[in-house]
Amino acid sequence: MGGNAMIGLSTVNCLNGGRGRLGPSVTALGIMACVMGAYPLLNFIPVAALAGIMLVVVMHTFKWFSVSMVVAALLPGSIREKLGPRFQRKAPRVEVFVIFIVTLLSNWPAGTNIAYAV
Repeated sequence: MGGNAMIGLSTVNCLNGGRGRLGPSVTALGIMACVMGAYPLLNFIPVAALAGIMLVVVMHTFKWFSVSMVVAALLPGSIREKLGPRFQRKAPRVEVFVIFIVTLLSNWPAGTNIAYAV
C-alpha cells in the first residue's frame, strides 16, 4: 500500500471526530499558512513535542496484528499449531524477507536512507 505524510494527518483528523471534507481542508490551510508565513514560529516548537506527535500517529496507524503474522511466518508449522489460533495467520515468507531486506538497506550503512525504502 502506497502512502505519504497525509496518512498521519488523515488519521489524526478521523481520531478527533473529523468525518467530512472540512477537517482535511482546514488541516491543509493550516499547513499552508505555516509553510508560507509562520515558518519562523515553527522554530519555537520543541523537537520533543514533534517526536511525541509522530509517535502517537504511529501508534494509531500501525497494524499491530501484523507483528504476530511476521513472527508466524518465521516459525515452522508445528510450533505455530502449539501457539494457538493467533499464530495461524501468517504472511508469506518471501514478503517477510523483503520487509527485512528493505529495513536493513534503509538503515545501513549511513543511518537512515529512506530512498532505498521507497
